Amino acid sequence: MIQRVYRAFFAAFLIAATSPAQAAPSSAEPVEGREFVEIFGGKPASDAPGVEVAELFWYGCPHCYRAEPDVHEWLKRKPDHARFERIPMLLNAPAIEHAKAFYTAAGLGIEEKMHLPLFRALQVQRKRMTDPAEIQGLFQSVAGVTPEQFHAVFDSFEVDGKVRRTQVLASEWGVNSVPTVIVGGRYRTSGSMAGTYKRMMEVVDHLVERVHAEDAAEAAQTKN
Repeated sequence: MIQRVYRAFFAAFLIAATSPAQAAPSSAEPVEGREFVEIFGGKPASDAPGVEVAELFWYGCPHCYRAEPDVHEWLKRKPDHARFERIPMLLNAPAIEHAKAFYTAAGLGIEEKMHLPLFRALQVQRKRMTDPAEIQGLFQSVAGVTPEQFHAVFDSFEVDGKVRRTQVLASEWGVNSVPTVIVGGRYRTSGSMAGTYKRMMEVVDHLVERVHAEDAAEAAQTKN
């Protein structure tokens, strides 16, 4: 308990001492319990360096599609000490195929090229995108992916494992709706909590700096 209080105190000091060039864009301080909540015992999805910002989404979710412009704008201003990760949420049976499509694109190195086309296929063209042949057809038309290349990844144990892992993460983080953003595995915010998607990403700005400061405080305490 004392360790946690020390970390929180030192983190607050570091945030206050952050220079204007390093600080998040000017916006009102987010209200804990209303605009974000702490995930007690939470951990990031990976141990990679930097503050993890994980967006949980579903291609079949119109709210997630509407949030994309604000997420895209945030990526332009993302600080160097933050790293962004998308995690497809498994809300229903069709979402499993959509998650496999996402991880297939990532496995082929074309995540950014396929992300919006997959969204548009469901949200604009109103396709179901649950048939692997239909998904492969989109991959081929957008990125020239052959059926052989597609199925080598789509049907792989690696993709199946990543899809199962998303369910575990969502449960650990207490996520039951999308879009939701998890910062550092410790804090959760969403469009419904923040009020707008623009505000959601402003809250993310603050939480990134908070986690960054907490990590610095913990590192400083370890040295002492």
